[in-house]
Amino acid sequence: MIITCHAVDLKHCPEFKYKSMIFHKCSNLKEYENVLFHDITGENDILLVNDKLYRNRGIITSMFKDNELFIAKKRYSSDEWMDAFYNLQL
Repeated sequence: MIITCHAVDLKHCPEFKYKSMIFHKCSNLKEYENVLFHDITGENDILLVNDKLYRNRGIITSMFKDNELFIAKKRYSSDEWMDAFYNLQL
């Protein structure tokens, strides 16, 4: 298996709203792809795995679901993240 790595340009990730949460929604990404991006906590380097929440410095900052990466535009509570993770329908 070859793992690729590239930076995600958030300018190409449209805004997506779920209830009171606002994300950058990045499409056309593949599971097991290594990506770099900047979020509210700083720089992130993650390996994409479907149905996973990602933390940086103990704060949930993003999730990868159905081959789409959702990067929060601001800080949200764990309850808000759990609601989005389990109930967001694409």
